Parts: sequence; structure tokens; C-alpha cells
Amino acid sequence: MVTGNSRFEKLSTRLPLPISDISQATEIVNHSYTATLTAGSAGELGYLQLPFGPVAAALGDRIGTSYDTSLVFTGTAFGTEVSFTELNNRSAVTYVDQDAAETSVSLYNELDDGEYVVIYETGKVIYMRDSNAGTIAVTYKYRRSVSGVGVTFEGDIEVGAVEIKDGVTDTRAVVGANGLYVDVQASALPAGAATEATLSSIDGKIVACDTTNLATEATVGDVKTAVELIDDAIYTNSTGTPSKGLLIMGSDGTNPQALKVNSDGELAVNLETADIEIGAVEIKNS
Repeated sequence: MVTGNSRFEKLSTRLPLPISDISQATEIVNHSYTATLTAGSAGELGYLQLPFGPVAAALGDRIGTSYDTSLVFTGTAFGTEVSFTELNNRSAVTYVDQDAAETSVSLYNELDDGEYVVIYETGKVIYMRDSNAGTIAVTYKYRRSVSGVGVTFEGDIEVGAVEIKDGVTDTRAVVGANGLYVDVQASALPAGAATEATLSSIDGKIVACDTTNLATEATVGDVKTAVELIDDAIYTNSTGTPSKGLLIMGSDGTNPQALKVNSDGELAVNLETADIEIGAVEIKNS
């Protein structure tokens, strides 16, 4: 049988040692996952290495044992835990140390179908299959180091002369009169903002535009001249002396005809009828 010199039987290996350095603090982690088992049938021996160890007791306060464990398997491949002591009592070979017992395949062959034994310090599980199931659900606790101890400060904290440098080039940060100058290396864009991809697509559309008939300075200049000529012909009534004007035309019933004036600019009127009588005045064709 396994005797008391086994490292698993020593209380000092089960209890977490007290610490005074908060940088060595640990936390309890509840871990669950689905383990993939090696192929096999009922009655075949198998091994499963848990991703984190040691496996903790039910409360997570110490390394677990077969009688105080946080480890739970849910599935048909195996589900009944036995201790090394119980397993060794079934064996014809007497193991005086746990190290020897852990490496004995003949000892593990004493497992009945569906039984398993756990090496809690390393997170190794040895099992005898009860079915050919390929996976099994695993839940257990383990302890891990805390990466940083949270400290909350209120108000302004002054820490002497603090020097901020680049982690790669060791370049010192620039601090001006209004504070620290920051070179933004990356920044999240708001939803809907233009990106390099969308801007490049717009650039392609602009390049594809037909620019052969766009207005130029020369063609716009012709329009400007025409507008200036029209402006020269517009005057306020009874003000100024016209230098340019608009041609006034009338219609002969078929085609447009310009109105005729004499050398003084007076409108010339041609009477179509021979005689025109206006009251006592009679105008006759000469």
C-alpha cells in the first residue's frame, strides 16, 4: 500500500503557504471546458492532462484530494474517482512511495470500467473507459497568480519626478507648458467614418469622370463678355446716355422685321391706306 512518506499524504503540500508579499497573491479560477479523449472502447486505459494545475479542493483553498475536490466530470466515458490508497489495496504489488505508484501501468489496470484516479498536483487523470465516447465535460478550480494588485487613490497623486519613455527606442516623452505631447499611433474611427478603402473607391470614380467638355477660363470668358455687352444696353429711365442698345423688331406676319428710324432716331411710319381722316383733319397720300 502507499505509505505515509508519500508527498500527497503530507499536510504541508496540501495547505497554501502564508505570504506577506502582495505581489505573490493568487486568485481562485473556475475553469470549464470539453476535453477530447483518445480513441478507445470500454475497458481500455486512457490518460487526460488538464490544462491548468494543481487541481484545487472544493473551496479552492488548497490542493484537492479524492475526498475533497472541485473536479467534476460529466459524460459516459468515466465518472467514479478512486484514491491511490484504494487502488493500491487492490494490487498485489506494494508501493512504498507515490512517485512509483504514479508510473505503474499495472496499478492503473486495477481500475474498473468507468473509474479514474487523479494526480492533483499536476492535473493528470488516468481512467478506464466505460464507453467509446470521444469527449467529456470538465469543471474544476485552480489558483493562479494575480498579475496586478488593484489600488484606488482619491485626489491628486504626486510621485516625485516621473520619467516616461518609449518602450522600444527609449525616447523620452515631450512635456510642454500645457501638458504631455502624445503621438497617436492608432485611434478608433466613429461609425460611418471614411476609411482608406472608401476614399480610394471615390478616387476611382473621380478619375472616371468625363472632363473633355468642362468649362474652361476661355469659354467662361466669352460668356462674361456677352453679359457685359448686355449690361451696357441697360439704363435707368431719364439717366445717362446709351452707348449700346438692343435691336427692336416687329413681325410682318411671316418674318421678323427691324423697326426703321430716320437720321435723328425718330421712328419712321409708313401709312398703308391712301387717305386717313381724324375728325376734321384729313391726311392724304401725296
